[in-house]
Amino acid sequence: MITRRSFIGGIIGGVATFFGIEGYLKVKDETIAELLAEMYGRCGGDEIPTSDYIRWLTKVPANPERYITPDDPVVQEYARKIDIDIISEGRFGYFITPPELKFEYETDSEQFGKGDEWQMPRDYLLSGGVGDCEDYTLAIASIFEAKNFPARVVCGVVRGRKNDPDKPHAVVETVIDDYEYIMDVSWPRTILSEDKYRRRVYKWKPLAMFGKNMSYRLYHSSWDL
Repeated sequence: MITRRSFIGGIIGGVATFFGIEGYLKVKDETIAELLAEMYGRCGGDEIPTSDYIRWLTKVPANPERYITPDDPVVQEYARKIDIDIISEGRFGYFITPPELKFEYETDSEQFGKGDEWQMPRDYLLSGGVGDCEDYTLAIASIFEAKNFPARVVCGVVRGRKNDPDKPHAVVETVIDDYEYIMDVSWPRTILSEDKYRRRVYKWKPLAMFGKNMSYRLYHSSWDL
């Protein structure tokens, strides 16, 4: 008898091999097929289109942690300019940004005329914050690291409603005074606890993560990794 995991893993592995992405990256000792199968299983098996997960892995550049750049002079300048205001400890707050940082959402096809393009944080910041969720998360994670708050980029999907597709998405997680918070380009200056965030995005499913000193791996809520 073939278990769901091995069956799905075999299918995904075949697809990955067909597209030439097997071995594109490794997460600890797991191959891309095993990682996809684990992601797929976490989100309800057959309810989730496999293509979303192949897209998430194939769109992530090798060594994505190199995009977290707290030592970049531009990032450090913005880290000095941005103030954090926690309104209710452990629940929500804001960060105050200079006026030139407008956080205008644009897809990669709108901005660059192609499918997917990750901007370095300095380029995103110098553009006034024009870009998509990945660009935002890379820049904000870099800024918070520069301000000496641990930060990581979390990749996942927002589950669609009955006839809506699931959407790949990325957010930033950080810790401030021992409380954990999430930041999302949808509310670019807002800092939310996980509970408050899930009230706004109640079908959010975190799948993988990376950070300044953390390679791309399956998501885990613990910060002691």
